[in-house]
Amino acid sequence: MYAAPMQIAPSFGTPRVQRMHSHCVPAQTPKPVLRQVMSPASEVSRSLSRLLVAWQQAYRGLQSVAAGAPAESAVDSALSAMSAELKNWQLSHPPQNCQLLFCFPRARIGRELHQLLQQGVASSCKPRFMQCAARTASRLHEMALTPQEEKMWQMFTTFQVEDSEPGVLGSEESFGKHLHVRGTTGPIHLMQDWEWPYMFALADAGFQIAAQNVLQKGERKLRILEIGWGQGISGRRLMNNAEEAGLGLEVHYEVAELHPRVAADARREAAKRTQAEVRSVHVHEGPWQKILPSLPAESYDLIFYDPLNISPRYIGEKQLFEQWGLPTCIFEALQFYRLLAPGGVLVQYAISHRTSTVDLLRRQLQPLFRELRLTRLGVKGETLWLNAQGLDQVARQLSERLAACSFRASHLTLKLKIAIPGWVEPFKKGGHGQCEDVSRSTPLASSELAGLTRAAEELFDLLKPDPVRVRGIGLSTRGANSDASTRSPKKASGAASSGLARWLRKADAPVEQATAAAVQDQVEVVDLECSQEGQKSVACPVCAKLLPAGEVEAHVNSHFDDAPAQPPPAKRARGADRVCEVGGASDSECELIS
Repeated sequence: MYAAPMQIAPSFGTPRVQRMHSHCVPAQTPKPVLRQVMSPASEVSRSLSRLLVAWQQAYRGLQSVAAGAPAESAVDSALSAMSAELKNWQLSHPPQNCQLLFCFPRARIGRELHQLLQQGVASSCKPRFMQCAARTASRLHEMALTPQEEKMWQMFTTFQVEDSEPGVLGSEESFGKHLHVRGTTGPIHLMQDWEWPYMFALADAGFQIAAQNVLQKGERKLRILEIGWGQGISGRRLMNNAEEAGLGLEVHYEVAELHPRVAADARREAAKRTQAEVRSVHVHEGPWQKILPSLPAESYDLIFYDPLNISPRYIGEKQLFEQWGLPTCIFEALQFYRLLAPGGVLVQYAISHRTSTVDLLRRQLQPLFRELRLTRLGVKGETLWLNAQGLDQVARQLSERLAACSFRASHLTLKLKIAIPGWVEPFKKGGHGQCEDVSRSTPLASSELAGLTRAAEELFDLLKPDPVRVRGIGLSTRGANSDASTRSPKKASGAASSGLARWLRKADAPVEQATAAAVQDQVEVVDLECSQEGQKSVACPVCAKLLPAGEVEAHVNSHFDDAPAQPPPAKRARGADRVCEVGGASDSECELIS
């Protein structure tokens, strides 16, 4: 499972990584009003009691399945009784009376289902139990859908897609640089094309693992389900992989998409594909929450999930239905588990491996699947936060050097190396690849660390680089020497620069040379203030060997003299090359990839 920073908490929907939702109020489609007719509390209470009695029967049946007893039919019967109670209410009450649905005990049922999962995944009958629990979660979700959820999905289909400037991938993406729609409370940011390195790497890794599993079983049919078409970046990548794999696979691709204009774009792309590339392409139009329960169990070898789940706040309403009482990621994963064929793969999200999210995934989701694979995507400077960490490192080095030579800086220049769109660096091979240099200067009030860092952050925010394209960060200064304030600015600046060069030559070692290696996985730090003459040694970004500055370039290039040139992302992004091998697990279980 590939995961983006997700909320591991009972809530409706999991927001995508780095998605911000502003709240301006444009003129938009009038909001329909949800009117309810209320029934006596005693009538609702009796229906809720019958629902809970039926759920307790299902609960005991799941316990029996975890213990090895063939109690699946008892669980199904109890769930059918719960569904019948809800249908009887709808038949005997007017459509406006939705009390029972809004009072459906999601929180209690979710908590108890979570407890059962913790017991069942530790039992010897885990595969059987997981299939039963997954079917239970799917049926619970289907029967508990409320009119408010139906309303927000219907309203979402009427939101207009905003115009956007052309994106970096050209014909390999739809809707330009980003996909935003005009919601009731303001723009809704569905997707941005700076996500393409993650989408490519996720699609490549998932496709390779699923294809290997299918071939190992002696089969040729690879069935793919994607939840959310968006800009079509991952969908096109998955279909391109089918053509380029050269494995003789018969690939069938399906996608679920809610917005009609986005679904139409997916159909246009499907019409361009020949059976030589993909044997069949099918677009399910509607909310995935209603589509998934209608799909047959154990039907897909690869599920790719990365949509924006819609919440009532997008239509300007408070949520009227209960939260499910278990982590959202678990409740969603159970529904996907039902659809996965034995040995199937679920690919989900992109996360930072340096956050607590990884530990939460290992505790909450790994036990449900055969294996959780945490795969590094080879994209440097994944987030603005990591870039800021690199900025702090460079500012600290520069501040120490300025203090050592009594240099008072008057201007600060931020220099960035920005990767040219269309290239993904080879995993763990270092170097910058093809980059362009961008710089911006500002007056500097103080040479102290706090002042340097603040000014550098302001320049960084002003440049607003795409976070995944930042490959190098550097700072340089110019100004007057504090001991020579009577000199002209030109002479003072020259004296200060020579003083800094002398200090670098005479120093025992550059300040914290190990810093670059320590943060190599986060963002490559390049101190551009250090001249070639003054810098004694530089760490190779590939093997970490310290070398004279003049020899570094040739040494780094020697690592790649025999390596093939990397093709542009429209061909392959090399994301799948970095997946660890699986061993000793039963093919009857499914895999969770991250």
